[in-house]
Amino acid sequence: METPQQKQLRVDLEHKLVQYLEAMRDTLTHLSLTLHDLRLEVEVSESTAAAQQASDCIARSQAREH
Repeated sequence: METPQQKQLRVDLEHKLVQYLEAMRDTLTHLSLTLHDLRLEVEVSESTAAAQQASDCIARSQAREH
């Protein structure tokens, strides 16, 4: 049988575990959002670079035709 001190210790540890898990969840959520933002920046940067390369290629091609 659990003594009152053991019960209180268990309850305290349960609360501490919940707090750690909530902090971990918040940290992982923040990291996930940051990763998503970084991925979006890279994709936009790559798309912009690809569009610029295509535009440059078209301009060079048109310059050779004239």
